[in-house]
Amino acid sequence: KKIKMDKKELEKFGFLLSAILFLLSHWFRHKDHLIASKWLLIVGLIVFFISIISPKAIILIQKPWMALANIIGETITKILLTVIYYIFFVPYALLLKIFGVKFFKTFHSKQDTYWIDKPPPKELDPKKKIKFYERQF
Repeated sequence: KKIKMDKKELEKFGFLLSAILFLLSHWFRHKDHLIASKWLLIVGLIVFFISIISPKAIILIQKPWMALANIIGETITKILLTVIYYIFFVPYALLLKIFGVKFFKTFHSKQDTYWIDKPPPKELDPKKKIKFYERQF
């Protein structure tokens, strides 16, 4: 998947990543994990200042981050579709099967033919004398 990597996008990514790191640092400090809080704060500050000074350097973080995000996105999509299928469609099909509901006309071995007799169509324009054929093939 092609990801935009111009200066503005790299700045936005750096600021967003540093904001997330600051929030995580605050959360860890609130939970009394001071060492993790300090490290997240330091890394957040480094990312923030790199985003301001040289946004092109953030590409070293963004490329692997987005590759991981694409892998996670593909995996989660498949898992969600599988869960939705087994939660909604399988029980619905089982209920239809239990109650004998059929949406399609299926094969009946006692019938000789599946031909449906219909009255021949009227001519489209009586002046042109266009005729329809009963069996074209």
